[in-house]
Amino acid sequence: MSGAIAMLEERIVETKKHLTANVTPWQKCSLAVTPTGHTL
Repeated sequence: MSGAIAMLEERIVETKKHLTANVTPWQKCSLAVTPTGHTL
């Protein structure tokens, strides 16, 4: 079970890297101040 969790956590990290790879500084600011509190 813990192996599956570790695999999913690594997938989350890689997905975040992929999604934020081409984000402009202005877009990063916009994401950072959303009401849901997303972090980059």
